Amino acid sequence: MEYAKLFALSNKNIIEINKDKRFFLNLGHCYNIFWTSTIHTLSNTIDINYEFLPPTNNWVENFALLENKKVDGFYIDSPLPLTKIGIKAIYEGQAVFNQAIFLEGNLNNDLTYNDFVNNGMFHGVYIEAFEYFLELTNYILPKKVTDPIIGLFLLVCDISINPTNGFPLDIYDFEGFIVKNDPAIRFTLISKFIGENSEYFKNKVIHFSKEEYISISKELSKGIHCECSSEAISEVLKWKKNKSIQELLEEEHKVNYKSENLPIRLLFSKYLRFQEDKFIYPHIFCWIGFHLSNYSENFDIANTLQQKHHAIFIDDEDGEIKATIFEGKSKENLLSTFNKFYGANIIYDLTMKWVNEEGGFKFDYKWLAGERAESFDTKIKENFEKQFGISIDKIIPL
Repeated sequence: MEYAKLFALSNKNIIEINKDKRFFLNLGHCYNIFWTSTIHTLSNTIDINYEFLPPTNNWVENFALLENKKVDGFYIDSPLPLTKIGIKAIYEGQAVFNQAIFLEGNLNNDLTYNDFVNNGMFHGVYIEAFEYFLELTNYILPKKVTDPIIGLFLLVCDISINPTNGFPLDIYDFEGFIVKNDPAIRFTLISKFIGENSEYFKNKVIHFSKEEYISISKELSKGIHCECSSEAISEVLKWKKNKSIQELLEEEHKVNYKSENLPIRLLFSKYLRFQEDKFIYPHIFCWIGFHLSNYSENFDIANTLQQKHHAIFIDDEDGEIKATIFEGKSKENLLSTFNKFYGANIIYDLTMKWVNEEGGFKFDYKWLAGERAESFDTKIKENFEKQFGISIDKIIPL
C-alpha cells in the first residue's frame, strides 16, 4: 500500500521501489492491495454485505490469472510503467493555474503567463504537469492563463485524478487496472490522445461551462477506453438509497459521527457530499478559479460551494491544526469531532511506529498541536492502553 501511494505520488519513485526485493512484487500487486484494502475498510464501515461497493472477493481469480499470463505490471520483474510526473504535480498544477485565473479575473485582466512566471508562481512542481501536457499535445505556450489550452489542461487534471476502474465502479478492465487508475498514466494517455487531435480540442474550452465539461469529458474518457468519471458519479449517488449511507450523511449533517472507524466515516461522508455537488456543478469544481472571479456569472454558487467544502481542519498561524468553524454547524460537535479524528490518527501513527520503527516510541506531535503537544503523553498512553489492552511503557524494544 505504501509503494502504491509513493508511485502514484510520483512515478519516478518506482526506481527506488523496485530495489526492495523483500516487499515489492510488482506494481499490479501494489495497486490491487491498495484498492482491495481500501474497499474492505469502507465495507467494514458502511457496507458489510457489499450491497453497493465493488465486490472485491470476485477480483482474486482475475488478478491471479494476470500473473499467470505474465501480463506486464502483474508479475515479478515485469516492465515498469514510468511517466515524468505523479499526482503531486497534477494537484499542484490544478491549484496554481486556478489561482492564477482567479487573480487575473479579479485583479488585472491584462496579466500574462509571463507575469506569473516573473512573480514567482510558475516554477518547479507547480508547472511540471502543464509543461508535460504541452510536450505531449504539441501546443504552444499560451500568452494568457484564461486561454482555452489551460482550460483544457485543468479538465485533463480533473479526469486524471478521478479513475473509475475498480472504484466507484466494479473493475471493467483487469489488464488495464494500472493504466486506467494511476493518475499520471491517465494524464499521459489523455494528453497523447489530445495530441492526435490537437486542432479539434484546441478551442474546446471557451466558456468554462458545464456543457463543455460534460461533452469533453465523455470524448476524452472514450479516447482512453475508460468509463467517464463524470457519469460514474450518478452510480455513487444511487448508494444513498442504502440505510447505512443515509445514517452516515445524517452524521455529516450534525457533525456527530459514530466512534467506530470515525476518520473513515468522516472522510467518506465528505466524499459523498462532494459528489452530490460535483454532479450538478462539475464545471465549477474543475475551473473554480474562473468561477470565483469577475469573469463568471456563477460567483455566488461557486462561493457557496467553496465555503461548504472548505477544509474541515486547517493549519493555523501558531503552527497548530485546528477545526474550522462552519456557520450553522454545532461548534461543540465540530471540536469534539476534531479531537476524536486526531486521537484516532495518533493511534494509527503509533501502530505504524510499533510495526516499522526501531527503538522506543517517540511522541512527536508538534505538527498537530505545536508546543502544547508536550503535554499529550499521558493522554496518548491512556488511549493506547484502552485500544490494545497493554501499557505502551511495557513494550520493550529488542
